[in-house]
Amino acid sequence: MKKILFFDTETTGLDPNRNGMIQLAMLIDIDGELVDEINFEIQPFCDDELDLIPKISFDLAKTRSLNGENDGLLPITAISVPMLMRFEEPKIAIQKINSFLQKHISKFNKNDKAYIGGYNVAFDIAFLSKFYEKSGDKYLGSYINWKQIDVRSILYFLDYKGTIKPFENYKLSTICDYYGIEIEAHNPLSDIKATREIFYILIGGGYEKIADNQASGESPE
Repeated sequence: MKKILFFDTETTGLDPNRNGMIQLAMLIDIDGELVDEINFEIQPFCDDELDLIPKISFDLAKTRSLNGENDGLLPITAISVPMLMRFEEPKIAIQKINSFLQKHISKFNKNDKAYIGGYNVAFDIAFLSKFYEKSGDKYLGSYINWKQIDVRSILYFLDYKGTIKPFENYKLSTICDYYGIEIEAHNPLSDIKATREIFYILIGGGYEKIADNQASGESPE
């Protein structure tokens, strides 16, 4: 059986060493069938977001927006600290993640590991790996084989081969607009389901639709 762990994250910034993962969505795909999914919100660790301290105390002045103002909103996601306090504690989140993975992957069978799939998946795996590290769990590799199936890279490869002409950009929203796939902004479950759908379109030869339309002068946008 071929297993793919498709997943997507929402984070408080771009640096996994400095910022935290606050939303996570995962899909288990076995031989092309979507068999399970999870989606939940996670509090960052105490050292994330410049010493933001969940469950102990929090000071709005310690959180910073993208423009550097102390407005009580976390960067990028614009989630307020009081909202953050209602998210899952990391120690509960890591248990949920592992329980989900153990339902479908044998932790102790070296031949039963999932590929990791996503859109710019290196970004997400960096945050997930750091989350495991901060949780004191060394066994993320018990569930995955570290082989990345990056849907954006597949599009880049088709571009390189000349199979498709370049898109104006390769944002997930741009590709979804082209294929008529609806996504909800800042919703990792929506994003990763759309990513999986695009993956199967591409490996099923759906990229030919792009080539045909471009040959007729239509824009892929």
